[in-house]
Amino acid sequence: MRKTLLGLTFLVGQACWAQTAAYPVTTEPSDPSRPARALEKGNGYKAGLTDVLLHIDPSFDGDRVPKILGDEKVRHAVIMPVPNEGTGNRNDAGTIQKIALAQAQPKQVKVMCAGDYLSNWLADAMRYGLVESAVQQKFARLEADLDSGRCLGVGEFGLFHFNKKGDQNIIQNRYDHPLVLRMVDAIGTRGAWIQLHAEPREPNGRSHEKELWDTLQNWTQRQPKLRIVLSHTGMTSATNARRILETFPNVYLSIKLMSTKVSSWTHLEPLLNEDGALFEDWAQLMEAMPERFMVGTDSKFGQSGHEGVGEEAYDKTVHRYRRMLGSLAPEAAKRIAAQNANRLFGFKGTPQESDPAD
Repeated sequence: MRKTLLGLTFLVGQACWAQTAAYPVTTEPSDPSRPARALEKGNGYKAGLTDVLLHIDPSFDGDRVPKILGDEKVRHAVIMPVPNEGTGNRNDAGTIQKIALAQAQPKQVKVMCAGDYLSNWLADAMRYGLVESAVQQKFARLEADLDSGRCLGVGEFGLFHFNKKGDQNIIQNRYDHPLVLRMVDAIGTRGAWIQLHAEPREPNGRSHEKELWDTLQNWTQRQPKLRIVLSHTGMTSATNARRILETFPNVYLSIKLMSTKVSSWTHLEPLLNEDGALFEDWAQLMEAMPERFMVGTDSKFGQSGHEGVGEEAYDKTVHRYRRMLGSLAPEAAKRIAAQNANRLFGFKGTPQESDPAD
């Protein structure tokens, strides 16, 4: 399959392809003026949704979550810490809170754990050295969370997280560091998930696309049962995303609807043009491989007023997804909206997309 993929590279005129055959990826940003789908008028897609990337701040009242989701016909959600939730004392309060919420709402909510107590801690361990007692404590907690059945896996784990807004903590974890591989082994041997935040380009333009490819290649060869969700469609181009999906069958993409108008995102790869319409290359990829995409709003309940990502903006966020899904072929829209996530994460017990109630 790799020969076939590499054989396509001559069709891409101005792309800056990696020099070695091991990396069938481009580091050249996409053209922001390329074609896009017409925006769907009205509400677009109307059936139930599943949100596989939802953050709840540890201070947020979890009792409010079911109504907020229900009001928008979001039938299910996978909640998890943000990669930087564990800064400061690197505690696991966020994971504890989210597990409690899922236990209170088992049909509606499932959890990815450990992003708060692993992402920054691992990055710091690489910079400053290890304390063996801390290593044992962290991995004992990870294995207990995974073995308990309370967690689908680890998320949102920060592999590369750069300072996009001027006030963010930087995370750079080496994918082949012994502790990172120990984490991957703990997840993979259990056939569990990792939701991975890996920004493939720094704000200064430096590319990490090859490192992302190396990560996926190394981890999936090492642990064939490991299942990976790349947050925000990997923040890479549709061209690279296609090659990732064709090469790594256990990799899925969650969709975050960022546009070229968001200044903190323009060095990455937004899915929408400045008018809020889905770029045509992404639309065609979603329709060609609809079983590999899921909705992941990246909303952050409890962070109200911050770029419209809090709970007060969730209705507008979901509305944008419905418009986007309405511009896709109906069968692809159904899979992406909920069917893929419900099947992969085992959600049951609420109306399905074909239910007359929808």
